Amino acid sequence: MNEDYLNSLMWTYKKTITPSYLNSSAWKFSKMVSESYLNSPMWKLRNGSSKSYLNSPMWKYKQGKISKATAKRQYSKLFKEQTTAISKGNAARKSEITKMASGTQKKIGELYKETVNTLETRREEALKSISDLRIEITGEGLQWEALLVEKP
Repeated sequence: MNEDYLNSLMWTYKKTITPSYLNSSAWKFSKMVSESYLNSPMWKLRNGSSKSYLNSPMWKYKQGKISKATAKRQYSKLFKEQTTAISKGNAARKSEITKMASGTQKKIGELYKETVNTLETRREEALKSISDLRIEITGEGLQWEALLVEKP
């Protein structure tokens, strides 16, 4: 349960949702939409629309190598490709984060139930031994009910 313990459930979950952790889903998500991250879709879109970026459709048009219609068509194609890449990438990252969150929540729930059952069993054993000692001493035992869980 401790997020500082290596490979614990909470550490793995925290690693997945922390944008500063290299190759985490959140890190990949943030780099996908960053204009400054090399070869990200947003970087490609920014440079594809720049008149100063070498071989961008706008640069080629400015240099007179292609017509305005061709530049618009090339940029439109680039825009569709990169926005599709962003959509798919973001959907994949969101899915990874959601799966990790639900898996971690399920495992923590199971761990909680197991812990409660173990604590109740230990409590039952302790009360039983106290009751047995009391029967030996006074002839009368203790009665108790389950505190944490109700057994069927």
